[in-house]
Amino acid sequence: MTPNILLIEDNPDITNVVKYDLEQAGYQVMTAEDGASGLTSARENHPDLIILDLGLPDFSGEEVARQLRANSSVPVIILTAMDAVDQKVSLLRAGANDYMVKPFYPEELLARVEVQLRAQPGSGGDPGPVPSPSAETSFASPLPAHLQFSDQPHWLSLLAAALTHTTSGISITANTEDHPVVYCNPAFERLTGYSAAEIVGQSWQVLQGEATDPEALARVYEAIDSGMPTDLIMLNYRRDGSSFWNALNLGPIRNEDNAVTHFIGVHTDVTDRVNTQRELEQRAYTDILTGLANRAQFMRELEQEAVSPESQGHFALGFIDLDGFKAINDRLGHEAGDELLRQVAQRLRGVVRNVDLAARLAGDEFVLLLRHVESDSALELIAQRTLAAFEPAFELETSSVTVRASLGLVRHRAGESAAQLLSRADQAMYQTKRRGKNDFTLDLTTLG
Repeated sequence: MTPNILLIEDNPDITNVVKYDLEQAGYQVMTAEDGASGLTSARENHPDLIILDLGLPDFSGEEVARQLRANSSVPVIILTAMDAVDQKVSLLRAGANDYMVKPFYPEELLARVEVQLRAQPGSGGDPGPVPSPSAETSFASPLPAHLQFSDQPHWLSLLAAALTHTTSGISITANTEDHPVVYCNPAFERLTGYSAAEIVGQSWQVLQGEATDPEALARVYEAIDSGMPTDLIMLNYRRDGSSFWNALNLGPIRNEDNAVTHFIGVHTDVTDRVNTQRELEQRAYTDILTGLANRAQFMRELEQEAVSPESQGHFALGFIDLDGFKAINDRLGHEAGDELLRQVAQRLRGVVRNVDLAARLAGDEFVLLLRHVESDSALELIAQRTLAAFEPAFELETSSVTVRASLGLVRHRAGESAAQLLSRADQAMYQTKRRGKNDFTLDLTTLG
C-alpha cells in the first residue's frame, strides 16, 4: 500500500508546498491545521508518518510530539524555523525522529521521509512502495535467467528498442577521465538540443553552466568517486544556451568483476515543477498586497538572528504604525487604502539596506529588521530617515494624501528572545502614539 502521511501545519501556503511535493512523489497526504485536530487525525487514521510544524496555534510542536509518542510509535518529523543546537536537542527529547529547518528543498524533504519510512519495524529495510531509487544491480549480463543463450540477440534488440523509445533522456558515460558520453537516446537529444554525433565523446560537463549549483556538482562527483547511485535536481543548459531543471538519476554500471565501467543517467525536465515549487514558497513568505516579506518570513529571520551567537546585541528592530490610516481607508475606500500600503512599502524599501529586511506585519503595521546596528545614534539616524520617507504626499488615483507614522526602535540585548524584542518594539511605538504621533521612540529600558 502507498504510505499515508499526516501533515500538521497551520500556514496554508506551506501546507500546499509540502503536500504538493509529497503527492508528486507518490505519497497519500492528510492535513490538519492545529495540534488538536492533528492528534485526532493521528488516532483515527493511523498514518505511516507525521510531519509536524513546531509553531501551532493551540499547542507547541514539542507538546504534540510528546502526546503522539505516548500513544504511538509512528515516526515524527518536525518543521522548525530555528537551527539552534538546544532547540534540536529539545525536539529529539520530545519524541521527534527527525527535524527540518525552513526553508528546505524538496529533495531533502523526500529523503528524510524515505529514511523514516524505511526505518520502521517490519520494513526489513525494504523500501516497498516508498518512492526511491532502485538498489544497485550488476549489469554484467543483460540476459534474464529464464531465457536461453540463443535468445540473447532478440533480448539485446528489445533493450535497444526500449532505450530508443522511452520518453526519458538516457545517457551513458565512461568511467574514465572527463567521463565522456558514449551513448545518448533520442529523448536526450530532444531534451538537450545536442545530437548524438555532437555529444558522444564530449565530457558530461557540457550540460553545466555558470548558474549550476556547485553543491549539486559535488554530489555527482561524490557518487562517481564512490561508485554509488545518486538522485538529485540540478540546473543544466541546452545546446542553444537555455537552461532547464534536470532531475538526474545516476547509477553505476558494473562488469563481471564488479568494477564500475560506466554510469547511466536518466534525465527528466522538471522545470515546471521547480517553478511551481518556487512560486508556492514565494507565496508562503511574501505579503501578496505589498510584495514585502510577510509575518512568517519576518518571524523566521528574526528568530534566526535572536539565537545566532554572532548577532547577540548587534541588530535592531523597528516597529512602524501609520497615523490616521483608518480614516483615509474609510474616506477613500479599500482600493485607495491598498494602493497607499503598496506605496508605503515601496518607500520603506528605500530606507533599509540590502542586509536588512522590511516586512508587513498586519494591516498598517510594518517592521524593519536592521542588522549590524551597534549604537543608539545609528538607530536614531535610521529613525529619522524613515520619518523623512513619509514627508512627500502619496499620489493615489483619486487624490493626494499625507500620511505620517509612529515608530518604535529597539536594539537587541544578548540573550533576548525574538518575542521579547518584538514586544519592546511594539511598546516603544505605542509610547510614540501617546506622545503625539509622527515621531519615534528609542526604548532604553532594561530587560526584566
